[in-house]
This record gives sequence, C-alpha cells and structure tokens, in this order.
Amino acid sequence: MRILRRYLFRVVVSRTLLVLAVLISLAGFFELISQLDNLGEGSYGLAEAFFYVLLKTPRKIFVILPMAALIGSLLGLGALAAHSEIIVMRAAGISTWRLAGALAATGLVLSVIALAIGDFVSPAAEGYARQFRALARSGQAALRPGTASWIRDGDTFINLGQPDEELRFGGVTLYRVDNGALAAVAHADSVEVTEDEQWVLNNFAETRFLDDGVVVHRVARLLEPKNLDAELLALMEVKRTTLIDQQLRRYIAYLKRNGLDARRYETAYWSRIMGSLAIVPMILIGLPLSFGSLRNAGSGARLVVGLAIGLAYFLGSQTLADGGAVFGLSPALIAALPVLVLTAVVGLMLWRAR
Repeated sequence: MRILRRYLFRVVVSRTLLVLAVLISLAGFFELISQLDNLGEGSYGLAEAFFYVLLKTPRKIFVILPMAALIGSLLGLGALAAHSEIIVMRAAGISTWRLAGALAATGLVLSVIALAIGDFVSPAAEGYARQFRALARSGQAALRPGTASWIRDGDTFINLGQPDEELRFGGVTLYRVDNGALAAVAHADSVEVTEDEQWVLNNFAETRFLDDGVVVHRVARLLEPKNLDAELLALMEVKRTTLIDQQLRRYIAYLKRNGLDARRYETAYWSRIMGSLAIVPMILIGLPLSFGSLRNAGSGARLVVGLAIGLAYFLGSQTLADGGAVFGLSPALIAALPVLVLTAVVGLMLWRAR
C-alpha cells in the first residue's frame, strides 16, 4: 500500500504542479498587463513591474492551488482510469475507500504547504510588494530601521510610524525643507486612506518657522494635503493579505476590545485556513469522476469539468461570503460551509461509487 500511496502522490502532484505553473503564468501575465499604465511613474519601469508581479506570486499560488489540485487530480486519475490502472487496483482488492485515503493524504500534504505559503510567505511578499510599488511610483526610497519608514517626497521628508504588537499605528510626521533649511514640522496622530485613494490626517498640527517667528496651525482633520502620494500613505493601512495568522488574531482581538467591526478580518482568517483544507476534497472528487463518464474522456473534457467545478465552488463561496456579511453570519461558518458542503458531496459520490 505504501508503494501505491507514493504512486498516486506522484501522479496527482505532478499534474497539479503542471496546472499550477500554467495558471500562475496566465495570472502573472494579466497582472503585468494591468501594470502597463503605471510605467514611467517615478522610477517604476518594466523591470520594477516584473519584480512586483514576482512578489505577488506567492499570494496567487495560495489562491490558485485548490483549483490546480482539482484539475491535476482529474487529469492524473483520469489518465489512470483511461489505462485501466484504477480497475486493476480495485481488482487487486484495494477498495475505493483505501484509494480515497491515499488521495486524502496527498491532499493534506498540499494543504499544509498551502497553509505555510498563505501564513508566512504570502503576507511578507504581499506587504513588500505594496511598499516596493508605492515607493517606485513615487520615485523615492524608504529606510525601514524596524520601527518606522522614512520617505522623501519632493521637499518633504515623511516619517511613517509602524504598527505596534497590536497593529496600532504611531501616526505620521512631516518635515518640510526650503532651500536646505527646515521650514515646517507637522504631525498627525493617525492616517486614513479612503476608497478613492484620497487620505485624511487626523489631529493634524503644523509648526512653521518664519523669518519673524513661529506659527502653529492645528486642525482636527486635514483633507488632501499637497506633496504626498495617496499610495504611499496606503502603506499605513492594515491589509488582511499582509498579516500572518498570529497578527490577524491579535488585530481581531484589538478591534473587538475597542468595539470595532472585525468581521472582515475574521472572515480572512478563517478563509485562509479553510481554503487550504479545501484542497483535500478537491483532490478526492477526481476519484469518483474517474469511474464514470470521464473514464474515456480526453484531457480537454477533464479540464473543462475541473474548471466548471472550481468556478461553481468559487462563486458559491463568494455568494455565501456576501450574504453572510449582510445577515451577520459567523465568519467561521461562512468560511467552513463551502468546504463542508463539498466534502459531503464528495463523500456521497464515493459512497455511490464504492
């Protein structure tokens, strides 16, 4: 049985990696196309766009891997069925459930890999990609000593406070220089980035150094100051895709303690976990389908079936997520229900094909 498990593992994983490479290449190509309009902004050129797309790849791998596992399973098991290898396995006394167990083990291995990518590699790469693109488009450079980021934007030097252990930000300080001399120092307690990429400085205070004295200007909310790039200040915004699980849990706890809505971050947390576990039923579904009409079908037909199943799963998950947000359903339930339904359907198909 150990030899059989290794054989099935090799067949499914090899097809999965092939499909993943194709899908990632397509996704990367379209991502690169979307960056063409930004070429020439600051120091953001074609090489920078390629590097940005490369940094986004771990996130794409995490998102696409369940679909790649589904199609890879259909292609691999379909090829075995077409050569009657699965029939020989069953004739040798290996039950459908034992085959399913071997495939489930393969799925668990891929799930662990996906979870590691989604929890460690993807957030770090996603965060660096955002910073790299913002700084390249602004034509500036940043120094990150560990607690803050320094950005130069024209005659203004900006100090962006970095989040503490609860991901609360330290605000922003601006130093304006005129002919080599310090002209003004300003500080805001917090920064907000709106959906249309405008931004707001809260509790803004500016001290201007004039020839005849010092002038202090204070305002509760300052909209659209000059000299700053909205994408640069967007680096201050907490992005769900740039937080590892431990940071997500800590930030969720912080939001709840302060009476703030944490549901979208809870949904992101549970979706990351359940999205990885979805690989197991995605692989298993190829087994009962290889017994049926797909046994003698070509690779094209299996590919179409895989895309249809994956699209249906994705649309169902998105519909449930949108509906759950409207009706206030538990984020854990929203993330787990599609996986549970798919697992139940696969179990029923295996029971009928036993």
